[in-house]
Amino acid sequence: MSAVNAAEVASRLHQEGWTTFQVNAVFQELPVQILPFDLNAAILTGRYRPATQPWGLSLGDRACLATGYLQASTVLTADRAWTQFDLQDIDVRCIR
Repeated sequence: MSAVNAAEVASRLHQEGWTTFQVNAVFQELPVQILPFDLNAAILTGRYRPATQPWGLSLGDRACLATGYLQASTVLTADRAWTQFDLQDIDVRCIR
């Protein structure tokens, strides 16, 4: 998971009233690695905008896709729209 997407999760949990201690505990318990979001990831995220804009993907969505590509990992989503576009070399799987 990119640091951008971790920030999204933390933002949502804080919005729901979670404490910083609770949010940190969730990340400590998750079996995922939080990856840095660097310039290469930022440029790739921007490159994905034209291809994904018709489906309304956010910056965070595109950051997730870029991280999946750069890590050569499968990207999991609950958003079926992500299966409607073709970004070469990214394995996107809908979990719903």
